[in-house]
Amino acid sequence: MSLYQKLQQAKSEEDVKDAYIKALGLKGYSKNLIDIQTKEIWFEAKDSGKHSTYAMFTQLMHYVQQALNKGDEVPPFLAVIDTQKAAIMKSADVIPFLEKQTIKWGKSASGYTQEALDAVSAHIGTHFTALVGVPHQQVPTCYSTLSFEFVQGWCPHPSLLHFYSYPHFPHYPWT
Repeated sequence: MSLYQKLQQAKSEEDVKDAYIKALGLKGYSKNLIDIQTKEIWFEAKDSGKHSTYAMFTQLMHYVQQALNKGDEVPPFLAVIDTQKAAIMKSADVIPFLEKQTIKWGKSASGYTQEALDAVSAHIGTHFTALVGVPHQQVPTCYSTLSFEFVQGWCPHPSLLHFYSYPHFPHYPWT
């Protein structure tokens, strides 16, 4: 069964996480408050497409802020995933912004304030790459661009490139 098919059948956030973990072949991961965590990338996952990419990144940024405040390491990449879309960004693009500690987060990551959503959205708007929801005719161009970035060492998990494949490229391994 393809990743796309698994996501269409997902009934919970755990189903979404498990589908991506298997499709990406992630090793050495944990599932905690940060939905999927490896030393290279952190994922925020949702069980439907009703949350915006900005809202999901805002929740993930709350965890990044907590890690920075504690002096913990933050991985080089951050990603958000759900049953309909995915996006990825370099942590280095948001760490200087978060180090300013100007955001009023709210009581929890999922209880972020509108102010936090607005601030994060304004900052990350030019920094993340949406990896799903690209019109079919544009996918080969995006694929080529990302292929170059991956070859240049942009990403530690070349399999993340396959986010672009569903449902447009049925010849990939998880279809």
